[in-house]
Amino acid sequence: MDYLALIMQIALGLMLLLSAILKLLSLGSLLDIMNLLRLTPNKLNKVIAVLLVGAELATGSLILFGYFARIAAIVGSVLFIGFIGLHSYALVRKIDMTCGCHGRWTSTRLGKAGIVQNIIYLIYALPIIIWSTQPSLSLLITTSIQQVITLILLPALLLLVLSMCTTVYSFEKSIK
Repeated sequence: MDYLALIMQIALGLMLLLSAILKLLSLGSLLDIMNLLRLTPNKLNKVIAVLLVGAELATGSLILFGYFARIAAIVGSVLFIGFIGLHSYALVRKIDMTCGCHGRWTSTRLGKAGIVQNIIYLIYALPIIIWSTQPSLSLLITTSIQQVITLILLPALLLLVLSMCTTVYSFEKSIK
C-alpha cells in the first residue's frame, strides 16, 4: 500500500502546487471570479485569495515531499470539500462561469465538472491519510529506475487525463 499512497502523494502534491502557481500567476482573474460570486465582501477577497494560494502551496509541498503528509492531506480534504460546496452553490444558483480553479489557463466551469474533479482529489487524499508513513521522496530512493519512472509518469498521466476530461466537459457545456 506504500506505493499506492506514494502515487497519490505525488499526483495530489503536484496538482496542488500547480494549481497554486497558476492561481498566483493570474491572481486578478481569481479576484474577479470571487467578486462576481459575492460570497464574501470584496474587501476580504484579496486576503482570502492569498490565504487560499498559500494553503494550496503549503499543502501541496507537504504532501509531495511527505512531511506531515497525513495532516496536509486532511487540510487538502477540507479545501476540496469547500470547493465542492462552492461548485454545488454555483450549480444550485445556475451560475455559469469558469471557476478559476487552476488559474486562467484551464477553463473548468463551476458546477458538475468541478464537483467530480474535487471528489477525485478527495479520493486521492484517502490513501495518503490512511497509509502514508514516510516522506515520499525517501521511498523513491529505495526503488529501481523503472519503478521511479512509473511512479512519476502514472500520476502525471492521471492528472493529464483528469484535466482533459474536465476541460472537455466544460467546453461541451459552453457550446450548448
